[in-house]
Amino acid sequence: MNSVIPLRTALGANAGFSLLSALLMIFRPTQVGAWLGIEAPLVLQALGAGLAIFAAELAYQATRSRVATWRALAASMADFSWVLGSIVLLLVFPQLFSSFGSVLVLSVAATVLGFGIWQLWGAGHAHKYGKAGEYRHCIIVETDVSAEKMWRVVSNLGDI
Repeated sequence: MNSVIPLRTALGANAGFSLLSALLMIFRPTQVGAWLGIEAPLVLQALGAGLAIFAAELAYQATRSRVATWRALAASMADFSWVLGSIVLLLVFPQLFSSFGSVLVLSVAATVLGFGIWQLWGAGHAHKYGKAGEYRHCIIVETDVSAEKMWRVVSNLGDI
């Protein structure tokens, strides 16, 4: 299924970036704090642990035989929340970070925004059918009823 390759790529790239960021925050919180201009190693390590879990979820989704696009959409919403949180943090506490730290926070937010958009596009691409711009969505249903009986119900969408 080539239509999911862009989504897998977006999820994988986001997982790699998130894991690298998480490892830096977990194992080098003093260095990250120096870059940001803050001294909060435990907060950075906790944030890194959460980010590592997020990266694991992204990697899991990117490598599944069947990608659950709704989970990719949830990951995009988490990315957009990160971006919004970064902007709010910079606006509400403008002196919290050093100048370089503020630029770093904005740079990471821009990168995360890019991943979120890329994942949304990939999820849409995964549901496109052909070149006509039509979309499809497959639903798997397991039942003990015969296909003929199911078709009588499913084929009459107005009565469902």
